[in-house]
Amino acid sequence: MRRTILVVVFALLLAACGGSSTPSAEEVCEEAPQEVLDYLATGFVNDAITLESGQAVKSADYPDVWVVAGILGGADDLIGDADAIGLWAIQAETWPTDYVGAVAVDNVGKATTTWGESGNFVVNRATDGVVKAEACALASLNG
Repeated sequence: MRRTILVVVFALLLAACGGSSTPSAEEVCEEAPQEVLDYLATGFVNDAITLESGQAVKSADYPDVWVVAGILGGADDLIGDADAIGLWAIQAETWPTDYVGAVAVDNVGKATTTWGESGNFVVNRATDGVVKAEACALASLNG
């Protein structure tokens, strides 16, 4: 009986203190700096495409990789979606300016840029940061 009471008290205290140790997507995202958006834009397949904004998340799977979810403009003719979000991963020795390379993560990123699918690293939906960055970009888009 005493053990049950202690467990219940502990659970209540944990809940009252915000016991979740997993941060929300918004807590791990940051607005992608303009220099990052400009770097990704160097790979666009045409001049009509722009990166209006983006959200970046440091991947826990790689020490120097950030995942960027960018809200595209001007890509609706190419991919049929006026509010498309593309996903890329950038390897940077110093974030956000000293880039080693970038890869396209999703079909939108692959269709709108010349960034390949792999480089010194491989990123896919299972890579830490991809889903978080996309969730943050969707939240900023829906606003």
